Amino acid sequence: MITDGKWNDVNCDKSRPFICYRGDAAQKYILITEQKSWTEAQRYNRENHTDLASVRNQTENQEILQNNLILVQENKSWGEALSYCRQHYVDLVSVPTEQVQNWVKRRAQSASTAHVWLGLRYSCDLHFWFWVSGEEGRYQNWAPGRETGECGHTGAVESGAGQQWVSLPETEKLNFICSKHGIKDVCDSGYGKKLLVRMELTDTALLNMRDPAVRRAVFQKIEVKLKEQGMPEFKLRWRRQPNGEIFYQKKEDEEKKEGCKKPEV
Repeated sequence: MITDGKWNDVNCDKSRPFICYRGDAAQKYILITEQKSWTEAQRYNRENHTDLASVRNQTENQEILQNNLILVQENKSWGEALSYCRQHYVDLVSVPTEQVQNWVKRRAQSASTAHVWLGLRYSCDLHFWFWVSGEEGRYQNWAPGRETGECGHTGAVESGAGQQWVSLPETEKLNFICSKHGIKDVCDSGYGKKLLVRMELTDTALLNMRDPAVRRAVFQKIEVKLKEQGMPEFKLRWRRQPNGEIFYQKKEDEEKKEGCKKPEV
C-alpha cells in the first residue's frame, strides 16, 4: 500500500515495513518500520500483536491511511522538517490526490502555527513545483494568488480557513506533517514513477549540444540541482526526438506563438 491507498502486487520475499493489527488496543493499526519479508512480518505480528492488518472494506482502508500522517508540533524550517521526517518516519507528506488532501486537512487543523509544511518544493533551475517524495499527481489546491514560483520557496498548507496551499520562504519556522510510509516502499519493490520535464536552454551559441561531453555536463548539472533541492533517489535520461536528436533549435514561428500578440492598430 502507498500513500494514496492503492495496493501493489509484489514479491513476498522482499523486505519492507508492515502494518500490524491489534484488536484490544485504542490504536488498532501499528506501523512497524523494521524491514521484514511477508512471512517474517506475519510471524512477528502473531507473536507481538494479533496479526498482519486485513483490509476488508474501504472504511478500514481509510483508517489505515489516515494513521499514516503525523503532525509534528515543533517549529522548524522546511529543510529541518524534511530532515526530521526522513530521520524519524519516511518523508514530508505529499498530497497527490484530493483524498490525501482531506486527511492532511484534519491533521493541519490541530497545528499551533498558521501554516504547516508539506513536502512541496519549487525548482528555480527547472521552473516547476515537485513533491520531494517523488510522487506524481495533477491535483492542486493553491490559495488564490499564493502559488509564487520563487527561489527558496516551498509549499505549506493553511491550518485554518480552507486549508489551501501557499508558497512561503523555506526559512520560516512552522509545524509540519510527516508520512510513515509512502512512495519509498513502492520504489524499493521495483515499481517507480516517471516525470517528464521539458527544458529550454538559452545562451547556447558557443555550445555544441551534439557533443556528448557537453550533454553530459548539462546532465550532471541537473542531477546536482535536483539532489540539492531534496529530490529522492532517481534516474535521469534524455528523451530523443523522432529524428534521433535530443535538443532542437526553436523556430521563429514557435517563439511567436508563445509570445504576446501585438496589439492591433
